[in-house]
Amino acid sequence: MKRHYFFNIFSISLLIFTIKWFFFFYGDLKLDLITKIVFDLKDWQYFTFIYSASELNFNPSFNLDLLDLKILPFPVYSILFHAIFFSIFDIYGFILIEFFIILFFFYLFLIFLEYLELIKLNLFFCLY
Repeated sequence: MKRHYFFNIFSISLLIFTIKWFFFFYGDLKLDLITKIVFDLKDWQYFTFIYSASELNFNPSFNLDLLDLKILPFPVYSILFHAIFFSIFDIYGFILIEFFIILFFFYLFLIFLEYLELIKLNLFFCLY
């Protein structure tokens, strides 16, 4: 893969990411970051799993009367990266992982276009 393609992919990903989060932050200034992220996502039920997995608590009990629940099943593969980023970067991990997913998508898209030999016809990556 040519070197300038990576710069183009990174630029386009950063542009899309910046525009999305700019409107996200300045849409409603009354709410804090965690509230905005929870209400922006469709699968907000996963936050309890992500929080418990980031603390390595595989026995979460939100009822004080139930103390010994054994080990509960977790949807591991769907929350693994979110739990790791949440434990390292706190709530900002959700923002970082979104940028990396956008970048990864455009990288795979470029590989797909190169495989089909359509990269010469693609004006999307010609930003010069």
